[in-house]
Amino acid sequence: MEWTKSNISQSELEKQQQAYIKEALEMAKKSVASQIEETKKAAEEQAEAERIAKEKAEAERIAKEKAEAERIAKEKAEAERIAKEKAEAERIAKEKAEAERIAKEKAEAERIAKEKAEAERIAKEKAEAERIAKEKAEAEKIAEEKAEAERIAEEKAEAERIMAEKQAEAEEKKEAEEEKVEEKNDCGKSEEKCEEKQDECCIEEDDKQCIDELIDPAVFAKSKEEKKEGGNTPPNFNQYINEHNQAQCNCPKCQKKRAGQ
Repeated sequence: MEWTKSNISQSELEKQQQAYIKEALEMAKKSVASQIEETKKAAEEQAEAERIAKEKAEAERIAKEKAEAERIAKEKAEAERIAKEKAEAERIAKEKAEAERIAKEKAEAERIAKEKAEAERIAKEKAEAERIAKEKAEAEKIAEEKAEAERIAEEKAEAERIMAEKQAEAEEKKEAEEEKVEEKNDCGKSEEKCEEKQDECCIEEDDKQCIDELIDPAVFAKSKEEKKEGGNTPPNFNQYINEHNQAQCNCPKCQKKRAGQ
């Protein structure tokens, strides 16, 4: 506004001055209000910025905590995974060790069973060999006993044959002596005279008596049994006769023979 004192009146000037002051006051008021508004706005903006910064810091803190939590969770998960893998490895190792132990025990059991079967087979073969040896020995014993029985039977048969022959010979000789005695009964000599002179007829009677005692079957069988008990030597008939003549017969002829030996 341009005005001068010359062209306006005092009242107009005052009016203008008041209007100017009013306008200045308005402007000052507006300026103060604007400053206040700006200050307020700045304060609000600062508060907003602080809020935002605080929220950002909080967000960063939360993010950091979240990251830390995630890291911890990740580490925990990793630790759990490692622990789980370790436990699994230990389980597998334990199962492997158990399987090896079972396999070892099974192998040991099979070895023991095999050794037991082998021992049973050897024992069975040994028992079979002993049975065969026993049967063989028994068979040999039976064969020996059979051979011995056959030999004894043959010896017995031979002894019986010899005895039968001797008996037959003795009977023939006895019959012949009886015939001779009958023929020489006419000698007329008494029994006492015969014994003293040992005449021929008496000697023949003595021989007859000797033969009768000699061929006694009971005496010969007893002698045969004694020889059999003493060994396997077959009975010797001639030896029996000699022993008989030396020890058994008491006829005058045998007594005379024993006296002259």
